[in-house]
Amino acid sequence: MLFASTVLVVSILPSCLRDVVFDEKSDYRINIRPLYDMLYDRPEKAPAMFRVLLYDPESHKLVSSNMVSGDEGYLYNIRPGVYDILIYNYTLNRTKVTHEENLSLIRAGTSTLSYRNTPIVETPDHLFVQRFDKMNIPYLSARDDPFILNCEPRSVVDSWILIIDGIKGLKYADYIDVYISGQAQNAFIAKTGASRISNVNTTIFFAARCDYAKGLIYTPFTTFGKIPDERAKLELNIRIVGSGGEVYSCTADVTDQFDNPENVRHEIRATFDVTISERKDGGMSPAVDSWNPDTDTLILR
Repeated sequence: MLFASTVLVVSILPSCLRDVVFDEKSDYRINIRPLYDMLYDRPEKAPAMFRVLLYDPESHKLVSSNMVSGDEGYLYNIRPGVYDILIYNYTLNRTKVTHEENLSLIRAGTSTLSYRNTPIVETPDHLFVQRFDKMNIPYLSARDDPFILNCEPRSVVDSWILIIDGIKGLKYADYIDVYISGQAQNAFIAKTGASRISNVNTTIFFAARCDYAKGLIYTPFTTFGKIPDERAKLELNIRIVGSGGEVYSCTADVTDQFDNPENVRHEIRATFDVTISERKDGGMSPAVDSWNPDTDTLILR
């Protein structure tokens, strides 16, 4: 029993040392002002909490971490020195950040499902991130002014809009699911440019929104970006379930629209000749002008 008690004390002690005491003010402070420059689906509320991570600039290993509520707060358990610093908003609905222990490995992703060996993921929440390289955290005496880290994080998630016309009888659709292949499964949030996007090919899925007055599917959506493989094809797949239970499926190749540098509005457009039938007593009577029998390979509910 003595050996078991000793092991227990050793295993608990490190976690106790990492506890942060929030009832004392610190001379190290942070102000966070997210930049809302995304094209679509701007968050209705400002992020409620941020993670502040300090890394050794040589080994890229995590040295210290803090949680900050709102847009300003105090930083604790910080020793003077030079650090790489990463901040990101926490408590997201769909997006999860993992591998915090190493700056080179930290990444964001969403829940992954698999269907016929094809990974299918939810679209990510907007993730506001900022990195500071080799930031000097000074030693502060009682006579020094507080050290304040001012941050303006941006979302590392791409914002797009999907516009589909040609569908008649949208008001008779119970729900519409959208799938787009050729997307990156993760984002390495401490990196920039093409190196931020993972090369793991996946398909994102989301529920469509409709503009019934205009007869359009008009849906903002988010993605970590197209995978860097130039050969990757991006297929748009929609699945409509009518009020009578009938199913309509259509596809379109949207690779060129994603790749087009002049598509600064990030619009993906498609036209499908589909008529959704009104539900009638005694059975179903679907009418589809354009049908693709191979679209069920990416469908999962």
